[in-house]
Amino acid sequence: MNTRVPMTTATGIGPLPDLLEAAGGSRAVGRAFASVGLSLAVLEDRSLRIPLPAMIDLFDQAARLAGDARFGLEVGQAMPPGDYGLWVRYAMQSHTLLGALARLSRCIVMHQVGGTLLVIPRSTDHVVWEYRNCLQSRSSALQHNDHVLPVMIRMVRAYCGPDWTPAWIESAAPDPGDRSRREEAMSAPWRFERGGGSGIALPTAALAVRRRGPTPPGAPLTSAEVAAEIRERASEGAGARFAAIVALRLLDQETDIDGAARIAGIGRRSLQRLLEDDGITYRALLNNVRMERARALMSETELPLTQIGHTLGYSDQAHFTRAFRRHFGAAPSRMRLGRLIDPAAAD
Repeated sequence: MNTRVPMTTATGIGPLPDLLEAAGGSRAVGRAFASVGLSLAVLEDRSLRIPLPAMIDLFDQAARLAGDARFGLEVGQAMPPGDYGLWVRYAMQSHTLLGALARLSRCIVMHQVGGTLLVIPRSTDHVVWEYRNCLQSRSSALQHNDHVLPVMIRMVRAYCGPDWTPAWIESAAPDPGDRSRREEAMSAPWRFERGGGSGIALPTAALAVRRRGPTPPGAPLTSAEVAAEIRERASEGAGARFAAIVALRLLDQETDIDGAARIAGIGRRSLQRLLEDDGITYRALLNNVRMERARALMSETELPLTQIGHTLGYSDQAHFTRAFRRHFGAAPSRMRLGRLIDPAAAD
């Protein structure tokens, strides 16, 4: 799988905005998002896919603005596992902890391309359940990795009981100088510069423990419900991933290729090469995303055509009209008036 364009889902932001606003005010939230090139519109639609580098940097910037070296841990402590969506609900319906961890490892691609979950033997009687991503070496990754740890602990507690704590916590990062406060916050010793990511240690025997209490609410899920999405994510090319980035940036009327490359964490030329390998140029990709959004806005809203053009980042109405006519073979005014838009878009 090509992970040079790692993507994740905005559900992973969790309560970060609320905690940052409480610590630094609403302006701090806007500054954090703007500094990493993310639109605040992702808070209205958490199903949006965003670049993993931007997510990692968002956690780092939020911690800086909040003045809190353990900000990532606090986000994770306030984040229910169910906030991650369908793949976690499917995993947590497993009867045993080992089954749940296996499902989480297999299905993480539904949430994130570029991240992995591993169960690693550490001794004859302990394993470490570890999260790592392809950007692990980034100095800004600590806060994002930290936020995963409390969520992982709560998942294990669904099987091992509400008082369960890890034998120890591992982090690939160097000691940030607050080991004792971290150990107090998590009720477990920390081992820094260990492993390839961030993880929690548990007895090997715990893997066989069966779930305590009821399964998560909602209809039972099976592999049939998740298999199609896993196949789609696993086979997804660079064009589809960058289409998600372009669509995200369009929410702020931003269309430049340099900004798209920056938010993806790669250079402009690397972006162009990846798209070339997928048989498309950035200009063509941008046009396709714009036109699909134009069609949706025309069929699903009452926005004036001039406003739609502005929303899509066109400098003037004439430019939007010419681009629309080239793509669809008719002017936007005619398509809206004649109801020639694909009926499926209006359902």
